[in-house]
Amino acid sequence: MLHSKSIQTNNNYLQLEPINYGELVRKYVSLVKRDINEKVNYSLYVDLCRYLHHSKIIDAKVDKQTLWLNQHFFMQEYNLAKALTSELQSRSLAPTYNTYHASEIAQLIVAANFSLTTKQLKTMHHIILDIYQIINDHVSFSIDEKRLSVHSFIEHIKYLAYRIIHRIDAHSDMSELATCYKEQFPKAATCSANIAAHIREHYDFHLCESEQLFLLFHIQKLANIQSND
Repeated sequence: MLHSKSIQTNNNYLQLEPINYGELVRKYVSLVKRDINEKVNYSLYVDLCRYLHHSKIIDAKVDKQTLWLNQHFFMQEYNLAKALTSELQSRSLAPTYNTYHASEIAQLIVAANFSLTTKQLKTMHHIILDIYQIINDHVSFSIDEKRLSVHSFIEHIKYLAYRIIHRIDAHSDMSELATCYKEQFPKAATCSANIAAHIREHYDFHLCESEQLFLLFHIQKLANIQSND
């Protein structure tokens, strides 16, 4: 529920834009709701209008690491953002945008999708990068691979980061199964345990056995790609 002061501030931003500008933003919010998350609310529309207004006078400040994250872990959001900036330019509604502007817009969509504050979004970035680096130290694989196992890994890591940020415990009793797979895939099990230790130390969150087991599955699938190539 928005407070009256917030509503007035939001309305002030919206009044700054031409009608067709707002219509274009509404179109892309509808695409986000259709393709990514139907529960995304009105605040994304306001955030996009606010950003597009300020981007006329402020250069994009996204770093290369965030751009890489958006291009590899948030591809849907990033592609929609690129399409929005292209359409804005084709209608002469905005200055020349670059990949960094698209990346900033993608971050707004990601934040709306996962209900994250700016600080939480940065934490999600750190968690994803930390896990990716730990796995990449154990298993050499290309994040650009167009394979189901890589796509599944990307989706799992995003929602794992979401659960860590929101303190959601996915606990279930899988101890017998976990023991079996740890014995069968010791390297993947070690990698999964290292991730759990890192998350506990740096984010004060305990990854339950089922979470570690699902990580083990994904790590082993990535290892299988490497061994089959």
